[in-house]
Amino acid sequence: MSTRKKKIKMPPFIKYMCITLMILSVILLGVIFLLNVLPMDYFITLVCVMVIIVGMLIYFMINRKTRLVSSLISFVLIIVYILGILYSSTTYGFLESITNVGSSVLNYELLVLKNSDYENIYDVKNKTIGVVETIPDKSLDRFEEEGYFEIDKEFSTEDLATSLLNGEVDALLILDSEYDILKEHYINFESQTRVIFNFSLKVKDDVTAKNIDVTKSSFNILVSGIDTYGTIGSLSRSDVNMVVTVNPNTKEIVLTSIPRDYYVDLYGRNAKDKLAHVGIYGMETTVKTIEDLLDIEINYYVKFNFSSLIKIVDAIGGIEVDNPTAFTADYYDEPKDEWVKYTFKQGKIKLDGEEALAFARERKIFAEGDIKRAKNQQLVIESVLDKVLSPSIIVKYSNLLKSLENTFITNMSRERITNFIKMEIKDGGQYNINNLVLNGTSDYAYTYSYPNSKLYVMIPNEEQLLDGKNEINRVYYNKDSEE
Repeated sequence: MSTRKKKIKMPPFIKYMCITLMILSVILLGVIFLLNVLPMDYFITLVCVMVIIVGMLIYFMINRKTRLVSSLISFVLIIVYILGILYSSTTYGFLESITNVGSSVLNYELLVLKNSDYENIYDVKNKTIGVVETIPDKSLDRFEEEGYFEIDKEFSTEDLATSLLNGEVDALLILDSEYDILKEHYINFESQTRVIFNFSLKVKDDVTAKNIDVTKSSFNILVSGIDTYGTIGSLSRSDVNMVVTVNPNTKEIVLTSIPRDYYVDLYGRNAKDKLAHVGIYGMETTVKTIEDLLDIEINYYVKFNFSSLIKIVDAIGGIEVDNPTAFTADYYDEPKDEWVKYTFKQGKIKLDGEEALAFARERKIFAEGDIKRAKNQQLVIESVLDKVLSPSIIVKYSNLLKSLENTFITNMSRERITNFIKMEIKDGGQYNINNLVLNGTSDYAYTYSYPNSKLYVMIPNEEQLLDGKNEINRVYYNKDSEE
């Protein structure tokens, strides 16, 4: 009498769990492959390990004796796989968002005198409209083609204010960043004017990355922080200008901060200006101006704004800095349109996003001014890096990346970013980070943006500037500069 082997009956729940485990394994490996942050040998090892683990779990779930324990382990693994897919997908989306550089946003405002009868754009048709002389022609095409008005006069940024106040023009078409400058240097200008129309225009970003193999060669990154909220692509004054020099071979980084009032040669204008003003002429002008100042080549840039810092600090649960000097800062919260007073004690202090921004922006109460502010900015950046690179960040990882979308951009390609990450995963090793703040002498001088009035500037200390160049060269070339 022949005997037949009994078919193993698998409960539907176990069957669905096995199928789910296999499908999630394939999806997770696919997302990790597309993300491209693991070295290939690591990825192959991961594939083999996952195949073995999933195969063993399915085998043990089929066996009645080991079904309960293996099912519990499988359930936990399914949760881990789902989290892995979520984190990997979020990372991929984040890298896509920050490297999708191609345009800058020009925010324009149409100003008239506060006591005028003009209420909208149609009221100034056939009137005299003034613009700044550097405004792109493309910005005017929309209005002239549609018959709103014709541009009649061009002025320097400084002359814009007097042209309107003295009645030389009926209205001004001006970048919001230039309007901020006028409000800063003409105390009564804001109270005597009002905005009757505003619009935004996207223009092509002409900053070309100077690509190199970031896993083998040293490179320079310009970190530029603009003094505005909201859209990261907006042109505005640069509040933070820091060159990050990275040597992947020696595992060394030097952070070189340049004060916002540094008196520099404005690229392409044959004139000098404050570094903060350079930002309103575009990222390309900023990059080339700093390249000329430091005699270096900047390979990539990273651009962020106030919203970026607030969001990242809040997303990681705040930061802790060792504050060397107690101080109180009167901080203007632009989104809330109110002044807030912050007091920072000496020693280790905890900061949320708004507090971190106020801590990093204050300069007027310090005798060192911009120098002290640059040092505080470096304290904040180091604290953020410490928190971001700590193991505890994993539970906040998804929120962190989502918070940075659209407030943080770079012209370094996703491929080069992931190649650098792969190298760090494979080679490991902690970087030695050095800080450097360029110094100078306080003075008043004419600038390109304001040719008729002397503004506060910082004249570079040539000896200290040379020391800064030498330190960058030492890290970049892994040898002392011969200058």
